[in-house]
Amino acid sequence: MPGVIFQFRLSPDGKTSLPYANDRLKDIFELEPEKVLEDASPIFQKVLPEDLRELEKSIEISRETLQDWVYEFRILRKDGQMRWLSGVARPEMMEDLSCLWYGYILDVTDKKKVEQINAETRIKYQGYFENATDGLFVVDKTGKYLEANPAACRMTGYTIDELLSMEVKDLVEPDFTHQRDKTLERTFREGSVDEEILLRKKNGETFWVRLVTSLINENTVIAFCHDISERRFQQEMLKMQLGFQKLIASVSSGFVNATIDSFDSAVNYTLGECGRFFKADRCYIFLFSADYRYMSNTHEWCALGIEPQIGNLQNFKSADVEWWWNQISEKKVINLHDINNHSGLSDFEKSLFRQQEIKSLLSIPMINNGLLIGFFGLDRVRMRKGWSEQDITQFNLVAEILSSALSKSGVEEALRKSENQYRLLAENARDVIFRLVFQPHKRFEYVSPSSVNLNGYSPDEYYADNRLEEKIIHPDDLATVQEYYQNPKDFGRSLVMRMICKDGRQIWCEQSNVPFFNNEGTLIALEGIARDITGQKELENKLRQLNAQLLEKKKDLEVLNLSLEKRIAAEVEKNRELDHLMALQARQASMGEMIANIAHQWRQPLNVLSLAMYDLSDAFDYEELDRRYLDNTVEEMTRVIQEMSATIDDFRNFFKPENDKSRFKVAEILKRTFAFMTPYFAHAEVELQKDIPGDIMIEGFATQLEQVIINILKNALDAQSLSNPSKREIYVKTKLSSNARCVIEISNTGNPVKEEDLPRLFDPYFTTKPEGQGLGLGLYVSRIIVEKNMGGIIYCENTAEGVKFVIELPSLPNKD
Repeated sequence: MPGVIFQFRLSPDGKTSLPYANDRLKDIFELEPEKVLEDASPIFQKVLPEDLRELEKSIEISRETLQDWVYEFRILRKDGQMRWLSGVARPEMMEDLSCLWYGYILDVTDKKKVEQINAETRIKYQGYFENATDGLFVVDKTGKYLEANPAACRMTGYTIDELLSMEVKDLVEPDFTHQRDKTLERTFREGSVDEEILLRKKNGETFWVRLVTSLINENTVIAFCHDISERRFQQEMLKMQLGFQKLIASVSSGFVNATIDSFDSAVNYTLGECGRFFKADRCYIFLFSADYRYMSNTHEWCALGIEPQIGNLQNFKSADVEWWWNQISEKKVINLHDINNHSGLSDFEKSLFRQQEIKSLLSIPMINNGLLIGFFGLDRVRMRKGWSEQDITQFNLVAEILSSALSKSGVEEALRKSENQYRLLAENARDVIFRLVFQPHKRFEYVSPSSVNLNGYSPDEYYADNRLEEKIIHPDDLATVQEYYQNPKDFGRSLVMRMICKDGRQIWCEQSNVPFFNNEGTLIALEGIARDITGQKELENKLRQLNAQLLEKKKDLEVLNLSLEKRIAAEVEKNRELDHLMALQARQASMGEMIANIAHQWRQPLNVLSLAMYDLSDAFDYEELDRRYLDNTVEEMTRVIQEMSATIDDFRNFFKPENDKSRFKVAEILKRTFAFMTPYFAHAEVELQKDIPGDIMIEGFATQLEQVIINILKNALDAQSLSNPSKREIYVKTKLSSNARCVIEISNTGNPVKEEDLPRLFDPYFTTKPEGQGLGLGLYVSRIIVEKNMGGIIYCENTAEGVKFVIELPSLPNKD
């Protein structure tokens, strides 16, 4: 990349850092990325004093508004050169209230010089340029913007200064990046280009433009951008409506042809189609009991990988979901974008939805003849996003059809309304909508008026000549079309063919078809959409030629990069294996100590069990054994066995792998750790003091945090064993810091750590224990877990009475 790619963090206490910066930082700022990893002040020291205050102000405004940071400023290099820099970054507020920007900084000194050179020539066309209603851009061969008019600023949302610090790639939607490169290349080769392309505004919104480019000179292009978003929106809306028409037609057809035996299959098919069309993870129907006291999930569809819930939601009490029931009973639509942040839901309702992993839901009352009979619903599990008004309107229409079908009445009327509604849509569509029937003979039953625009033939000409389709299909494609009609598996793809128009022109046509079969599986009709794709075919041919040239260049680049990639991959894998081996060694060492501890813990319970068995035998021999005596003895033996089982569970949980982060209370992890370490404390005659509030929550790996605490506690016990202080105490305290971070402090009495050893305490294979008593891996692994896996810090300091270890972790808000 030509500029510095970076992450910039501003902490609540005002501290700045660059968690990431690429090597271009050295070229532009003359600084190594490692130098600013924790402290970014050396960068600000490079900025000219007269620019520094405004630069800091722009960062503060971006943090407060969470708007993109876009700014130009000057720096002074070591050789005395002044360079202009332009930065663009997008802010994100983190959970610890720090702000993290993702962006890049470019050296725009040359652009500034070009601006000065072009100032004289700009006067010649400034009047038209400034007052044009379309967006105008002047671009050089590299894609940099040299000029933009006010209309371009209004169109994109960027200021003129922001645009002049950007390139074409910064405005073009990523999916059109390849088209952007070809547009510039074609303009410089052919002199002009006229096409449609998708651009992105400063606020993230996208919009369509008609792009007309013209060559100014051998190094400069002017681009005219006319906003066609409304037209494209209407086209997209039409496409969605046609898709919804297919859905309604398919659902309606399924219910019309459904028998009593196949009715549930028709309903489940409808749920699946709706779930996919409305981009949901679950689609379902609930029906109410006659007195509305209970509701049951009668039908459910789930996307692949989503857990079904129908078995858990039978005869569910309506009153248990009070807020939700109040809305549905008043026949209101419920559209919850975010379950967790909805103020109306009770804690029980939120808990119920969380058990089903629901993030967003939509519930539509099902009404028949004015009576509420149930509700039709959608869940989103994988993402948190509500549904639009248009989605709700369309979903409501499906709910009406289902209500009528479930009540066994009104199906014909619902289908008639749907047909009339979407026939009107078809009459006004740009693409050709048609229905072709094959029984009793092949003929067009319906063709939309736009057929005249496609090939010159009117609907009446289609109706009058049953063989017209065979006449207008290109002779070389006729066999392909006939084979398509005879093979039902082909209906999953579009049919592409050439047509001969009425005026003799040849065009490419694409048909998307929906087949209809009778009970014997014979094709009886096709409903479809036909559109002219001649322009697309021409572009595909040109694109294939250009791709062939690109592949040749790409092969050359791959050869150069191959050796470097292999070397980098080898080093990364070597470091990863080393960290994994160290963690494994530390865990295996802990495993050995804990197995010995379990054996020690089990000796006493095993003696108790043995005595209880002998006692039962003696009681039997002396005829003292009755039911009460037997029950008491069995109860005591069961208690002892459960304690032994708990010891094994603790051991197993400690070494159980943990792949995903979870939210948990720190107090619960510490309580579990103390229970696990109790035998160690007792054997060492150490008194454990605690100050642990129960409401601090964090997100991370609970078992790994438990391992860290155990490592520190065991080190504290070993240190006291060596120093033998007069008062053996370990003090554990948790609190929230001023910047809302969870702080865990573990202090022990005894000798302090030597000052020269403190900086090396967390290095691998370093230990302060006597030779042969430690591997030097425990604290190193602890640091890896805290800093890399959980985003915190860990350090050690001496106190008046001994040593204190401190762990700081990002905390979570606790609504309890």
